[in-house]
Amino acid sequence: MTFDIVAIFAAVILALIVLVVLKEIKKEYLPFATAGLSIVLLVVAFKRGMPLFHYLKNVDFYNGEKYISVLFSVFGIGVITNLISQFCSDFGIPTVSEKVEFVGKMAILISTLPLVDSLFKLVEELL
Repeated sequence: MTFDIVAIFAAVILALIVLVVLKEIKKEYLPFATAGLSIVLLVVAFKRGMPLFHYLKNVDFYNGEKYISVLFSVFGIGVITNLISQFCSDFGIPTVSEKVEFVGKMAILISTLPLVDSLFKLVEELL
């Protein structure tokens, strides 16, 4: 399965043209249509990215299970944070969008603490 980025971007450009027309006709539906387009793009990205997730899941890293779970956790937090933040911006609430991004960054920081702990233990063993 190839990641046909040209076809996806062509569909996005077509959808953006529809959104511009919708903005002129029924402005109140624009945030919902934008959110719908965002969800469709997210689903397409996850569907096209599944081979990468399967590959990373099967790669044999040193203590890989812990690192891969952190990688997936951070990736998921980042995607969800970005999606919710964009929804807030699309609905005209930028202050909430900023707070969502901050909470997402803190969640990513907390999720990476096991890696930082492993790094400190490795440095301690080397010294």
